[in-house]
Amino acid sequence: YNTSFIKHIENVWTSTMILPYIIGGHPELAHEFIRWLRASDDGDLAADNFAWSTKEIEIENQKSYGESHECRIDACMICLTKNADPGVILEDSFIAEIKDSLFESLESEEVVNFLDRSRWQQADEYDPVRKRICEVVAPHASQQQRIECLVQEINAMARTNVKEARRTVRVVIFVTLNHPYNRESVDKKREERSTMKEKLKVKRVNGTERITGYFNHVEGVLAEAEKAVEEAGEQKYKDIFDHYRKSDNKTSAVEREKKVQGFEAATEKPRNITKNQRRGDIFIPIAVGGGIALSYFAKKRKNESVVREEIAFREIKLDNVQLRLNEPPLETMELDKMKVLLQQDEAARLARNDMVREEGTSWMKINSVDPLSQAMKDEVTNYLAFRNANKN
Repeated sequence: YNTSFIKHIENVWTSTMILPYIIGGHPELAHEFIRWLRASDDGDLAADNFAWSTKEIEIENQKSYGESHECRIDACMICLTKNADPGVILEDSFIAEIKDSLFESLESEEVVNFLDRSRWQQADEYDPVRKRICEVVAPHASQQQRIECLVQEINAMARTNVKEARRTVRVVIFVTLNHPYNRESVDKKREERSTMKEKLKVKRVNGTERITGYFNHVEGVLAEAEKAVEEAGEQKYKDIFDHYRKSDNKTSAVEREKKVQGFEAATEKPRNITKNQRRGDIFIPIAVGGGIALSYFAKKRKNESVVREEIAFREIKLDNVQLRLNEPPLETMELDKMKVLLQQDEAARLARNDMVREEGTSWMKINSVDPLSQAMKDEVTNYLAFRNANKN
């Protein structure tokens, strides 16, 4: 645990690159960090004329829900700055562009919260700092659990067999509506409880209360969305809509282009074939027009069992029942029927993996399959021998 903590947390958050993000965090710690930078800029650090504040502060939500953690600023900042170089930080563009605004905040009578405009002396006084926090610091929330949840949602949505545009929109809707409401409804319900023990018992809002609250939440989000569309204008709305709709913006198009470029580069690059490769046969995957021809499987070759193992490995279903080895109906299924099942499954697999061939992925046009099960892979040697014998 200690090794993981030092490598993934301590060394990261105390580094010269990440430490400046503290200006978007607790105002008291941000204030001390800026004092430290100015002391370095003025030469006070080198002259040993700088001292951290010894004030005790409360940092919220550092433990379980609703709990805060008390700490002394000096102890906290000594730990956070131990691996950082203030000189390098001051030269970093993130800090350099807003250095004047940061140093001006030290002249304020109160500690400045750069994210709370209501407490600024002037409405736009620290807008440059706030803008940089939103542009640089906020996106790094991708390292937090919220984006881990989003990744899982994208995976779950991908299994519904919808294409990229609709998949993306559904995920956006889900994380805009469901995730915030789940958290907000629980927080609101916990506010009704008097003790921390009772608060922590609330894990989810259910029943009529959930439906009513969710309806109100959706209405609020839709109102915000309509307002955002009005502010953005019709052209901006159209540009965003087209961005999701057009095929050239899709991840599959980008990945397919990379594959094409990779194949082209491979054909142009000179390659030395080894003696072992010269003695053997090259098996071409189905993605580039190869695979094992389904016509190879026949009763006279006594390889029906290989087809059964491939079907079982692929977890193919018939009438919503998964086919298993040595169990009916797969155990007694005719070879022609099994070939049809493999054709249909291979067509679906090609579509899922964006490996569409020129003739499309209609299952009736599939005449070869990639070997996925170990039995089918072992059969490749026999298949190559059969193919070479037919050529000769």
